[in-house]
Amino acid sequence: MFGVMMMKIRYILFFCLSFLIFGFAIHSFTSAQQSPLQIETDQTVNQIQSDGQVYIRVTVEAGDTLWKIASQFVPDDDINKSIHRIMKVNGMISPEIFPGEILRIPVS
Repeated sequence: MFGVMMMKIRYILFFCLSFLIFGFAIHSFTSAQQSPLQIETDQTVNQIQSDGQVYIRVTVEAGDTLWKIASQFVPDDDINKSIHRIMKVNGMISPEIFPGEILRIPVS
């Protein structure tokens, strides 16, 4: 009886440890696959000015989110306010974005 109980405990511990190790491996692999937005020489980013407001025009790449774009281009501002402004300027009703979409990002 005691031996059976110990064997079940070992299986449970083995399963939990395996799950944790697998989770860490997946996390490190996926975070290594993500790349930051390229600003310097990318043709997908340029600056425009309209009505005294300065905008950066960004072409959405695969894996981009509004959160990621707002934190990249407007890092000193409140992220939620930046996202709201980006959505308003671009006439968006949802924060969902798609690769190839062009967004205007207000920066001033």
